[in-house]
Amino acid sequence: MKLQRRIYAAQFALAPFLLNSWVFKNDKALLLDKDVPLKDRNAFSFDFLDEDVEEYFRCLAVGGRRYLLKESDESLPAARRHRERYHFNLRHESYLFLNTFNYAKKTTVKKNIQHNALEPETKVHNFY
Repeated sequence: MKLQRRIYAAQFALAPFLLNSWVFKNDKALLLDKDVPLKDRNAFSFDFLDEDVEEYFRCLAVGGRRYLLKESDESLPAARRHRERYHFNLRHESYLFLNTFNYAKKTTVKKNIQHNALEPETKVHNFY
């Protein structure tokens, strides 16, 4: 319940940004970027295409934990272990479910084929 309350508070804080859209005109900033001399382009460039997207989202997740959920950085290793355990369980549960489903499907089809072989005049239209 405590986690749910914190997630609700974070969602409430982000609601104006999630529910509205804004259009920011940056034509002048882009023109200004073109006017920067070549020697100063490394220090003053606005080009974000070279940025590491994974690092951006990693910092975004840490910032969300720190400032929205008010969690300390000391809980990060425990959260990582919990996430790894969750993904491990999810993969194995999916594997077990799919294998059980495939086994049930094969045995049902096999039974229907055997049934049709014993009674050739009876037609079974539903194999599942």
